[in-house]
Amino acid sequence: MLKVAEYMAMGKPVVAFDLPEHRVTAADAALYAESNDERDFARKLQRLIEDKALRARMGELAQKRVRDELEWRHSAPNLLAVYERLASSGPGQR
Repeated sequence: MLKVAEYMAMGKPVVAFDLPEHRVTAADAALYAESNDERDFARKLQRLIEDKALRARMGELAQKRVRDELEWRHSAPNLLAVYERLASSGPGQR
């Protein structure tokens, strides 16, 4: 999952297996292969290799998603809120 976000931040188009964590991270900025289907993954890679415009569009979409939704400035408040809730709850209340 971290690699997907790193590639997106660099504006790289992504092919990923269709897993919930990939969908949450990449949303529409990736092509999704059926889970554990290497042939489908290869087909999706081939599609990107052959379609320069798709690669460019996906790369731009990926960077926009990182900038507008996934950067630390967006994630930090949610993470800090969880830490605050955990720190303020007593033992067994988590």
